[in-house]
Formats: sequence, structure tokens, C-alpha cells
Amino acid sequence: MSAVLSLLLVRHGQTAYNASGRIQGWLDVPLDEVGHQQARRLAARLSAHGISAIYSSSLTRALDTARPIADACGLVVRPDDRLREYNMGDWTGLTREEIMARFGASPVAGGDAHIPNGESAQQVFERLQSFLEELLGAHAPGESVVLVSHGGTLNTLVGGLLGLAVQRRNPFVFSNGSVSELALEGTRWRLVRLNDVCHLMCDPMPASGMS
Repeated sequence: MSAVLSLLLVRHGQTAYNASGRIQGWLDVPLDEVGHQQARRLAARLSAHGISAIYSSSLTRALDTARPIADACGLVVRPDDRLREYNMGDWTGLTREEIMARFGASPVAGGDAHIPNGESAQQVFERLQSFLEELLGAHAPGESVVLVSHGGTLNTLVGGLLGLAVQRRNPFVFSNGSVSELALEGTRWRLVRLNDVCHLMCDPMPASGMS
């Protein structure tokens, strides 16, 4: 089998807003203690997998998840604004119930939902495309690259690379501290694993456990 470029997609660890069901968007909420523990377990999980580079959203919750992984792999985190979560505009800081009551809209309705003063799915997809073009120019088949990002952003990234309509903003689930994997085989992306949280429930897998 020819070498593939592997993208290991990490959703940041838990925050107090995640625990209380509040929309964060670009709000810079730090990890809570559970989130820090998740970051440490991610670092143990990924430390033996020959990671070439670690990119992260520039938001604190993502950076604080990425740094223990980078330390364990002997790397430096590369922050990038294009990996941020959706700008949730006027929905920022609210629960789903509050959004329904105030705006009559659901934050899980899909990428075509209008977020007042926020980003559309198409805008997020375009910034991710720009990021990926640069990443593919910098890394070669056989490398494994970690991206630490957010649930909405990872949904758009995975869906877009698998050829789903951009408007399908929420077809997948990404738990806090989870690892998913995409592999580039020639010009085709393949989903290798989705929402893997084994490291949060048991001892870290041996290096041979992740391709």
C-alpha cells in the first residue's frame, strides 16, 4: 500500500460552557479540570505515533488541548485562526433553549441556518479550504498531522472532504477530547476513524493501534 497523508482531528477538551450546554463560538473559554485531564490523555495517546506537526485553532481551549500533545511529541503548536469554531454571532453564550426562545431557530438545524451577525457554513468551508491548501503544500504522504479544532469546524471539514453538501453542518458527532482520522489516498479522502474516545475511558492504546 502506498503511503498516505493522515490527518488526526482532535476536538478540544471540555470547558464549563460545554458542561452547561452553552454556545461558545469565538468566545475564548478555557478548559475546565475535566478538559485538562482529557488533554493529558490525548497527549499520552498520540505521543508514540510519529506526529509531524500540530496545528491548532487560536482559541484558548484548543491551544490548551494542543500544547500537552506538542510537548509529548517534541513539537511546537502552530496556531491558525482558520481552525476556529464558527463565529456564532448573537447566539454566543446562549443555550439551545435560549436560542429557540429568542430567535425561533435551532443551532443544530444545519449549515443553512442563519446566525445573526455570525458565519455561514460556506464561509467556514472557504477558510478551511484555504488552510488545507497550505497544509497539503507543506506535508507529504507518510506524515501524520494533528489538527486541534472544534465540533462545528470539524463537521464542516470532514463533510466537505468526503463530498457532502456544505449545508450539512452537523452530520457527525465529535466529543470533547476525541480523535478522528482522515487519510488522503492519491486525491481521495477516506474516513479512517470517527469520534474515538478510547483514551478517555482506558489506558492509552499502543502505537500500533492507530494507522
